[in-house]
Amino acid sequence: MSEPSFTVGSPSDELSRAVALAWRDDLLALGWPGVEEITLRLEKTELSLGATLADLRRSNRILGVWSAALDDYVFPDFQFIADRVHPRVAPLLHILAGSPDMTADVDRGGWQRAFWLYQPNLELSEQSLAAGHGRLGAKFDLMDSFHLRRLAAINDQARTPAEIFQLHPERVLAFALDTIFPME
Repeated sequence: MSEPSFTVGSPSDELSRAVALAWRDDLLALGWPGVEEITLRLEKTELSLGATLADLRRSNRILGVWSAALDDYVFPDFQFIADRVHPRVAPLLHILAGSPDMTADVDRGGWQRAFWLYQPNLELSEQSLAAGHGRLGAKFDLMDSFHLRRLAAINDQARTPAEIFQLHPERVLAFALDTIFPME
């Protein structure tokens, strides 16, 4: 479980594996908190009823990713509000589990979900959110010149689901639904 799983057979598979491992290392370098810190942080909330971090992780109520260097899980920080898990993390992880590659059984190391959460996407830019793209949001029906100028002035840089989760959890959930279960 020390690295993301891959089927390697061609040079492009080797390159994909190398890129994923480098990305994994970049994410680990963010210094996400480990088991001890999260246990202390959650002992009065989620862990107060006898649950363990492993229980929370296995039941899709918290995301842990495997660190071979620590020989243990670390926990991406987007999912915490002070001393508790953000209440919309479990619904997000349940949506992601709708992808065959991101079930807790298949993605035991958590990396496929982490890669999804930390992949920048233009649909999550400030401009896209302001325009109301996706399942949530009121799209501008009539784009007059005032609204077009106003929208053009808003930042259009791609952002990650993890980056906007704290302020826009419902938009991240809608984005997850759009990507995991696209409407036809």
